[in-house]
Amino acid sequence: AEVVKAAIGIDARNLSALSTYPKLLTELSELGFDCLTLFLQASKATLLNRFNETRRRHPLSLSDLNLDQALELERQRLEPIAVAADQNLDTSQYNLYQLRDLIASVAGASASGPTLSLQSFGYKHGTPLDADLVFDARCLPNPNWVPELKELTGREAAVAEFLCKDPLVNRMYNQIRDYLEEWLPHYAKGGRGYINISVGCTGGRHRSVYLTERLKAHFQEKEWPVICQHRQLPSTPH
Repeated sequence: AEVVKAAIGIDARNLSALSTYPKLLTELSELGFDCLTLFLQASKATLLNRFNETRRRHPLSLSDLNLDQALELERQRLEPIAVAADQNLDTSQYNLYQLRDLIASVAGASASGPTLSLQSFGYKHGTPLDADLVFDARCLPNPNWVPELKELTGREAAVAEFLCKDPLVNRMYNQIRDYLEEWLPHYAKGGRGYINISVGCTGGRHRSVYLTERLKAHFQEKEWPVICQHRQLPSTPH
């Protein structure tokens, strides 16, 4: 049977594959294969926590290497692939199921144009490492200081009503929307399969969530492939 799509995983233990990967990728392209390289990474703190939680040894841990040293050796070995990758995906804030959906969306994006990965975040938790475009909403009125809105999120009607009444909020939304409308087609022409657009506010619960949800609704209406993630909310992509 004809193979339409295939996926190959490479990690830091595959020394022979790592050494021949650039040459192999060139040969496959010359043969007419359409190849997409995804490089999965995570912050050092996240990796340390994952290994501590699972109590598994790092595959590069030897008698003379501790976990921290093994992670550094892994980073060095994989650097050539990270540099050459079509997409670098930071997995720090994703659980297994969210990451599965993200990879499936990115891998299947070539036929329908690049997938827009919209994500809200809180600056006090750090800027996403995988962001291509970042918009800062911290200058907007903050529902956190309104007692009846403090415990709600930007997904809820009361917060949306509070924000959409403010001209400054609407002006920022319109300008972000118009910027993306103008430039996303140019990103698409470059053959990108995935564009990560991040909107941040202080805590990542109100303003950034509201703007991200509005952008999601707009671009879904325009029939762009869209996934949405709120990093500071206990939710799944939708």
